[in-house]
Amino acid sequence: VIPFIFNTDQAYCLEFGNLYLRIHTEGSTVLESTKTISGATQANPCVITATSHGYSNAEEVYITAVVGMTELNGRYYKVANQTTHTFEITDLQGNNINSSAYTAYGSAGTAARVYTVTTPYTTADLFDINYTQSADVMTLVHPTYAPRELKRLGATNWTISTITFAPGISAPGSVSLTADPSSGSLTYKYVVTALSDILEESVASAEVTTSTQDLSIDGNENTISWGAVSGSSRYNVYKDDNGVHGYIGQTPDTSFVDNNIEADVLISPPVNQTPFSGTNNYPSTASYHDQRRVFAATNNFPQSTWMTRPGTESNLSKSIPSQDDDSILFTLSARQFNRVRHLIPLDELIIFTSATEWKLTTENSDALTPITIALRPQSYVGSGNRQPIVSGDAVLFVADLGGHVYDMNYTFETDKYKPRNISIIAPHLFDSYTISDWGYSSVPTSLVWAVRSDGRLIGLTYLSGQKPDVLGWHIHNTDGEFESVAVIPESSGEKMLYAIIKRRINAVNRRFIERLHSRIFTDVRDAFHVDSGLSYN
Repeated sequence: VIPFIFNTDQAYCLEFGNLYLRIHTEGSTVLESTKTISGATQANPCVITATSHGYSNAEEVYITAVVGMTELNGRYYKVANQTTHTFEITDLQGNNINSSAYTAYGSAGTAARVYTVTTPYTTADLFDINYTQSADVMTLVHPTYAPRELKRLGATNWTISTITFAPGISAPGSVSLTADPSSGSLTYKYVVTALSDILEESVASAEVTTSTQDLSIDGNENTISWGAVSGSSRYNVYKDDNGVHGYIGQTPDTSFVDNNIEADVLISPPVNQTPFSGTNNYPSTASYHDQRRVFAATNNFPQSTWMTRPGTESNLSKSIPSQDDDSILFTLSARQFNRVRHLIPLDELIIFTSATEWKLTTENSDALTPITIALRPQSYVGSGNRQPIVSGDAVLFVADLGGHVYDMNYTFETDKYKPRNISIIAPHLFDSYTISDWGYSSVPTSLVWAVRSDGRLIGLTYLSGQKPDVLGWHIHNTDGEFESVAVIPESSGEKMLYAIIKRRINAVNRRFIERLHSRIFTDVRDAFHVDSGLSYN
């Protein structure tokens, strides 16, 4: 499970399984629009009639509001042996629902399919998915899959697509050149770029050439024309000067007149880069920093980091010579060859590798540009695969070796981010174990929830920057094994823990998405703190 948080009012718990994604919020699973039920048989198996339901075998549906055969209500079922207007129902393990002894169907009822998104990720790869989010777009990266974007367009309208790394605006087409008058034999070459409303620049158009002109003669000029580009507000024109296209002007029109303008070769058109193409060239971690989307650690270049142009999501273009708003590529130079594991944006970008923690800052400038980057090691602990947690002004991370948990705070005295082993007060909870997943809840209590490798849930009560420290570990057992956790804010004003728990029921292992009960109550009878249960009033 992964948290998808647009804001404190709109948040979802994303359930990733083998080649699929489902969505949960407010303690419920997101469903598609309902289909009206018009019949349910007393038979084994039970057959549901719902005109033109559109369901396929093995899909899951939720049935409610049936009158008469109320035994069907409030449960999830799998579809079997479907026809255009009917389908049989089984339980989620595929056992037929025998309704022979149920109350006879009276009327009404609805069925709603569980909303499911198809993904490329198989079971074995789920825990290596790294993610970051900006508004309604979540970036998903994995070293053996092309980077993707998960977008929420509506409650039941989510898309997942491979990221195209290119400027967000197309280059001009149909570029032509007219020499007026045609007088001379010098060669002139031009390209044109388009600028979007936010001044993102396209790559260059195809080059156009004339060899029948001499612009040094008074009255001679070249007119460059091109087709309008959708979404463009202005266009830049560049002229060749000894093999480099230099800037000669900008216009809102679709033509430009060159009457011997000198080319500024210090400003050239962007050249697009597509580094994430093919096996072993996919990034394994991503983040945002200083208005750039950041990717790092392909299998071929495990110590390299790529940053898009400022204000863009996928534009990795650069110019020659380099410009301040070019994309950025840098590689860590360290004593050991250790993979970048995570990128955490604070005042500076903190880069976690499997052996070292680094700080990305700037040198001789406050602006982050290709020539102002400075990289300084902060400590030598090393981070594991679990994404670090930000709590207040501190970062918590799991060590690469030993499974202990560290927090990291900035210290003014050393001008560094200093790590501290906060597992040392309860080492028996960590020795010989690892942390397989974790999440953080700040409301109503500041708690880190961590899944231990033996399926137990470890809690950490934690407040950073307090004197004295607020720091305490606790262990939580259940009749089953915790496998994954995520925390999202909900309308109750709390941040709620969702967990995947494997329980053995009737000699069969079954997995459940479970949600921690509210910790806020005024009547002690509402303190519903059991392993797993339902309440009846």
